[in-house]
Amino acid sequence: MWVLPIIRGALKEEDKEQYLKSAVMFRLTLDSSDKDTGALKVIRGSHIGKEGEEVFINTKAGELILFKPLLQHASNKMTKSHTRRVFQAFCIEL
Repeated sequence: MWVLPIIRGALKEEDKEQYLKSAVMFRLTLDSSDKDTGALKVIRGSHIGKEGEEVFINTKAGELILFKPLLQHASNKMTKSHTRRVFQAFCIEL
């Protein structure tokens, strides 16, 4: 069963690593984005301890990105005037 832990502190500290390994992030993009407008940036292989290349995930409005929360991810500062709205959920398997 997959659940969305919406209460801060819902995970016990000693269980956090186990949950992070089995968890999935869902990111629904409400606005298109690219490198200049805040696209998601990831480090390939970082979720399994490898050092890979930095990759930007350009998206169109309405696209869904699924990734492991242990994957190093971020967004650069926007360099163009643009709206960047996303809905992101962290789900764990119990």
